[in-house]
Order: sequence, then C-alpha cells, then structure tokens
Amino acid sequence: MQKLSVSVLGATGTVGRASLEVCEQAGFRVVALCAANDIDGLVELCARHRPDFAALANPQHHDALRQRLHASGVRSGAGEQAVLDAARLPNDATVAAISGVSGLLPTMAAAECKTKLVLANKECIVAGGSWFLQHCVRYQSPIVPADSEHNAIFQILEGQKKREALDKIILTASGGPFLNQPADTLSTITTHEACAHPNFHMGAKIAVDSATMMNKALEVIEASWLFDIDEKHIDIAVHPQQVVHGMVAYRDGSTFAHLGACDMRAPLWHALHWPQRVISKANAPQQFDWRKIDNLSFSEIDSIRFPAPALARASLINGVAPIILNAANEVLVKSFLSQNITFDKIVPLLQHIMQKYEQETLDPPNSLERILTIDAYGRRLANECLMKNSVSKHVVTILPQESKRKKSIIQHSYNI
Repeated sequence: MQKLSVSVLGATGTVGRASLEVCEQAGFRVVALCAANDIDGLVELCARHRPDFAALANPQHHDALRQRLHASGVRSGAGEQAVLDAARLPNDATVAAISGVSGLLPTMAAAECKTKLVLANKECIVAGGSWFLQHCVRYQSPIVPADSEHNAIFQILEGQKKREALDKIILTASGGPFLNQPADTLSTITTHEACAHPNFHMGAKIAVDSATMMNKALEVIEASWLFDIDEKHIDIAVHPQQVVHGMVAYRDGSTFAHLGACDMRAPLWHALHWPQRVISKANAPQQFDWRKIDNLSFSEIDSIRFPAPALARASLINGVAPIILNAANEVLVKSFLSQNITFDKIVPLLQHIMQKYEQETLDPPNSLERILTIDAYGRRLANECLMKNSVSKHVVTILPQESKRKKSIIQHSYNI
C-alpha cells in the first residue's frame, strides 16, 4: 500500500498529537504541521515527524521558529498566510483540528486542494453550515468526521443506503464532571475542576464546553448539517461510560450502536484510512475489549439543568443564530477561564445574548465575509453583555413558564 501523506492543522493540541500518533503507527508521511503559539511543541513535533513545512499563526515567532528549525531542514513560516500555505500543500488527508472559528479559513484552504478532510473542528460546520459543506463539494474534498460521536454515526450510516427508513440518530454524552453535582454548588466551581473531564484529557475550552453540555449542543448543530437531518430526529443520551459513541434508530424498530474504546485515536484511525478499513496493531491503545465492560447505562439529558443543547436546537431556525451562539460561547468560556465570571453564569448569559440577538435582522451567511462579520457581531454582543455588571450579576436563567412569546429562540430552547 502506498504511504499516505497527511497534514495536521492544530498539531500541538490534543487531537493534533493523537493524529500524529496514528500517523506514526500507520507509517504515514507528514507533510505539514501548524499551531497557534506553541513554538516549543511545534519544534518538538517537527523533530519527531519531519514535515516538509511548519507554521505558527503568531507572526511574532517567525524568526525564532526559523532559527530553531534551520538545522532540521524543515521549512517554516509564521502568520496567517503561512498557516494557509501549510494548509494548501498537496496531500492525501488533512486533519482539521484548529480550535474555534479560527479554523474555518485554513480548513477551507485545505479543501480547495481536493484533500480528504478529517474534521475535528466542529465550528467549521456550526458556523459555516451549508455554505462550508458546498465549498467542500465544489472542490471534491470529502469530509470524514473525527469526533467520536459523529464518526460513529458516519460509520453506521455509510452502510445504509435507504435514508428514508432512518428514524433518529442518538449522540451520547458523558455528562461531564458535574453530572450529579448539586446545582446550588455550581457557582463555586474552579477552572481546574471544570477542565477535569472524567474520561478524556482535552483542551481547556472544549473541557468547559463538555461541563456545560455546550459541546454536545454544538454537536447537535454539526450533526444536523453533516447528516442532513432535522434536529427533531437527533437525541442525546447521557452515557457516562462512553463506550457507545453513537446510535442510529430505524423505523423498523432496529437500532445500530457503535462501540469503541474511549480513545480519540480510534476514530482518527478510521477517518485517516477511510474509505479503506485497515487493521491496526493488535496491541494498539485504541483496541476495544468488551470483556472489560461491566455496565452500560443511558439516561435522558436534564434540559433544565443543562439547557445548552436545547438552546442550540433553537438556533437552527436559521443560518445566523448558530454563528452567534458559537461566537458568544467562545467569549464567555474565555471569560470564565480568566475568572471574570462564574461557571454557572456561562449558559444563562448565552440565553440573554441570544434573546437580544432576536431583535436584530441580519443577512444570511452566504459568504466567508458574512460568516466572519456575524461571528464578530456575536463576540461584540457577548463582550457588551460582560461589560454590563448589572447583567452579569443579576442574570436569571429563563425557564419555560417565564416566557409567552411564540417562535422565539428562548421558547424553542425549552420546547414550548
């Protein structure tokens, strides 16, 4: 088999490093690596994987990166253009693992080179929606999701040709570190506690999203676009063991479940090799051993305790609202990590922001410029909200019985 070539965008993050472990195990050739600011991490990875090109998004590191990589023979650059240059290098697959909406432009650049997109950046679809998907189709770049949940659904659906028989897809959620913690104690949660996911070691932002269930909320939006299915046909099952990563229910009463190790290298192995199925080493960490499973439990999500998924469902009424929701959430999570707001205020503030957004009429996101403009607007709304002490101190979670407006985002978020 010909050695595949891979570029990793967001190489120094958790997903990026896991991708490179898979590349090493599979014997893939690494073409390009890029990161945001972690010059030490990028240099370390270059020494190990010997890419053709390495890039940092921060232009201030240009000279330092060039000097440190000079002896290795690895070409380098820094700044936005350097990251785009890395993304455009010809390859067989690109792992899109840059965190947040900042990953949209490099992922689009990679798609223009007809690469297979191993997509770990959900914001590309949450913010880009149908416009991003059409961009990938236009350049014949197939998308294979790398998130364990979407990868599980992708694998199940791939063998099913008659989509009209599909009833629901079910995304599983661990419930995060505070699944059973008393609600009246959430205001005292520290950043360290919020980042301590029970099953995965992950970056701070996604760890906080997992704790608030915003990560699962964004996954609902992503699944709706990615699998072309109405959010009404997407369920969330709280499954603390994270052995079942996704299920698909059909109208004949059958339900298919995907089981696997709680290890992100497993979906990455599948996605990087797709459309082939290639045997991994017998002792690979991602191998699943059913004999070690004592119990599997599933429960419905508590929409009052975790309102974020319902808020995300409501945002799917148009293409603008998910961009606002995602942008505002990024700002609020950063504020929490900077200890400027308490953990229990993140989602209520999001509700407040989305309610305010409803008063505005914005043009649809039919271009990259429009998407980035709406994203900037969502960030401005969030920052304005944070600046108003009266809002941040007295924000109240909006419960179903407190609102009578029809067709509003807040009402939709509680299924009124």
